[in-house]
This record gives sequence, structure tokens and C-alpha cells, in this order.
Amino acid sequence: MKRIRQVPGPLLTVVVVILMGAASVVTWAARESTGKSSYEFAKDIVLPLVSPLVSILIPTVLFYVIPLSQNRQKAAIELFTSYFDKEMKEARVDAWDYYVTERLALPVAQQDLRLDSYLRFVTDPTYDQQVPKDQHTKMQSLGQVLNYFVIVNAGLEAGLLDKTLTRAFVVHYYLWWREEVFVKLRSRPVIQSRNPRFRPLWFDDLVELDKIAEPVAAAGRSRM
Repeated sequence: MKRIRQVPGPLLTVVVVILMGAASVVTWAARESTGKSSYEFAKDIVLPLVSPLVSILIPTVLFYVIPLSQNRQKAAIELFTSYFDKEMKEARVDAWDYYVTERLALPVAQQDLRLDSYLRFVTDPTYDQQVPKDQHTKMQSLGQVLNYFVIVNAGLEAGLLDKTLTRAFVVHYYLWWREEVFVKLRSRPVIQSRNPRFRPLWFDDLVELDKIAEPVAAAGRSRM
């Protein structure tokens, strides 16, 4: 059943239509074949109809549905591995320290200034020249993390990732980043343009990630 849910909609629709058509033909033939024995009906009507269907459906399952499921699982595991590799770990730690831990220790006005500075960095090509080198590195680290979640969301949207495996490793971390970084950045008035040149993909809701994260978030809220 799980693998059936992972079959692309158009393919599943074609299979369902074929099966329904075959069932209709069998039903009609059963009404019209009065006087025939069950054996004759099966030999003359059912077998000639079912055999081509089996020859289509079995290869489809073996060479498309099962490999598709395995590819999705492999892609999810690769994303899990990349989230914990050395470079990504350093970026996550660096960005979290600067944009969450240290920022929350600042007065509110300075907290907002740090967020606004990053938003200018990703939307204003000339602002890059005004950023000190050490701060530039931290901005690059944050961008690496935010864009990672954009890629995960895009993979889910395109049906390229196994949702169960993706949920198992990413939701816990995504909820932290969503509440402490994504939401805070989106609340700032710096970005008004809808032009993708000046509006990072992560500035809008990551719909597919939110879908798989919401049951976990709701369960957490119910325990509070």
C-alpha cells in the first residue's frame, strides 16, 4: 500500500482506468455469455483479457514502482548524510551561534538589525562590499543551511524523496530552524519584492516540509 501511494498520479490513474475497463468488460461478458460453463467463460473471456494486463502490470511494478521507491529512499538517506557531514555541521553551528544564541542575548533593536543585515546581504548585490569578512562568513553559513531546507522541500514537492525517512531525520531540526530563523526573517519588512532576484526561495513557506512537520509540531503543542 505504501508503494502504491508513491506511484505518480498519472500512472496510477492509467492503471485504475485499465482495471476498471477490464472489470466492465468482464461484467458485460458475464451477462451476455448465458449458457456457458464457468470453465468456458474463463477460457474464452477472462484469460484473453487478463493475460495482457498481467504482462503490463508486473513489469511496471518490478521495473518502475519498486525502483522508484528505492530511489526515493536512497535520496533521503543521502540528504541525511549531507546534513551531518563536516562542512554542513560547521555551517549549522556557526549560523546558529550567531543568528540565534548570540542574537537573542542582544537588545531587541540589535536583534532586528542583525536579521535585517542578513536580508540586505541576500537581496542587495552592493551590500556585500559593506560586510566585514567575519560576518560575511557567518552569512554564507546561514545561507547554506536555509538553502539546504529549500532543496529538501523541492525534493518532497517533486516526489523524489521518501517522506517517512525524510520526516524521521529532518523534522526535529527543521522545526528549530523554522521557529528561530525562518519565522524571524520572514517577519522583517526588508523584502517586499516578488521578483525572485530579490526574494530568496526560503522567504516563502516551505509547504512540503511544513506538511510533514506539522503532525510532529501539533503533538508537541498538545503536550505543553
